[in-house]
Formats: sequence, C-alpha cells, structure tokens
Amino acid sequence: MFVLDQKIDSVLQELEKQERFELENPDAVPGRQKMLAITRDIGIFYNILLRNNKARKILEIGTSTGYSTIWFAEALREQAGAKIITIEQEEEKIQRAKENFQKTGVESIIEIRKGLAIDVLKQIVKETTEQFDFV
Repeated sequence: MFVLDQKIDSVLQELEKQERFELENPDAVPGRQKMLAITRDIGIFYNILLRNNKARKILEIGTSTGYSTIWFAEALREQAGAKIITIEQEEEKIQRAKENFQKTGVESIIEIRKGLAIDVLKQIVKETTEQFDFV
C-alpha cells in the first residue's frame, strides 16, 4: 500500500474533490481557471518512478493548481539539492498552487515561473546548462 504524509494527502484529496466537481459541472468554473490534473494513479506512478530514479531536478510545464507538482515534490523532498521548476501563465492558478505548496510544506523546493511556456523555456536554456532528471 502507498502511504503519504498526512498533510500532503489531505491537500491532494481536496484537489481531487475539486477536479471531480469541475468534471461533473463543466460550466461551473471558467475554462482558463479549470484544473488540469493527472489522476491519483498517475501521481503514484510518477512518485515511484522519481523515487526509484533518485530524481533531483524536475521541469514541469503547466502547474495548474499544483496537483502533479505536489506528487513530484513528495518524491523529491528528501533528496539533497532537490528542485522543481514549474511553469504557469495564469496568475490565479499560480496563487492557488502557492497556497497548496505551503499547506503541504513542499514550497521550499518549488520555483514557479510565470509566463508562456515557450518564453520561459528559452529563458531557462539561457540561464543554465544543468540537465533535468524528469520533464
């Protein structure tokens, strides 16, 4: 059985509830504000994959409200030098994600970059020669 930290699991369950609400009520949330999240099963899969590969640096394109980012961070949080760069262009989603990261206690390893993915990616290429373990 897969066991998560209680704070992390609580936030993930809240986000899953929101995702179900949005799927069942497609007109309740404006299109650009809707969550775009992976499933819990995929979260568990990524978590196991990242742990087994001892990933330390992740690039995520599309933060949304931070659901998948939290799964990634949970897998990396005990790795020295762990870092996740996640890209999102919607300010409201960035704020929601920040709140979720703080609730789970993983905010210290997450850097949110605001902007269009293509523009942010070009900037990242200019800034670093480091490679990511997972994109």
